[in-house]
Amino acid sequence: MRDVVILCSGGVDSSVLVARAVRDQRLAGVVFVNYGQPAALMEWRAVQQILKGVGSEPMFHEVPLTTTYVRAMKDPAGSAGARVVPVRNLMMVAHAANFAVRLGASEVWIGAIGDDAAEYHDCRPEWMALVSSALAGDGVRLAAPLVNMSKREVVDEAREFGMLDLAWSCYTPIAGKPCMSCNSCRSRIGASA
Repeated sequence: MRDVVILCSGGVDSSVLVARAVRDQRLAGVVFVNYGQPAALMEWRAVQQILKGVGSEPMFHEVPLTTTYVRAMKDPAGSAGARVVPVRNLMMVAHAANFAVRLGASEVWIGAIGDDAAEYHDCRPEWMALVSSALAGDGVRLAAPLVNMSKREVVDEAREFGMLDLAWSCYTPIAGKPCMSCNSCRSRIGASA
């Protein structure tokens, strides 16, 4: 039964979700959101490679949210840090849920992991439960299958699926290459060591 739509950024976490859904013959569709992020092109290419890597051609939907407000977070020293899109996951989940209803799918999977919960409130199990409850009226459930896993565990699973080298993990690429210093790069490097 192909009943799952996955929000796929092309990163390690969402690549594992795609591989799991394909393995379980549940993948109905993939949603990629372009919200004007610096790595949008690299992420889009990674999503295409991931789908090719698992030999699946589900319904693909790209959502352009390029006028979305982005703000810089403050690091402890007071200077501008990582860029954050307020209510990002809520916007993306809403689009994925709409796509799921269109396809007749009953679940939306998001790649939130346990390590994300400390910094991002919209990656916590209680947030997922609230949003899932709100979507229930339309017959859709939000799931975060990796929410109790560490980045290291997810990287290991991506490696087992053969997805690690296909995934893109950088928020601020330099000349099309990972910057090696953003939160995403540091997280992947730390988990791969």
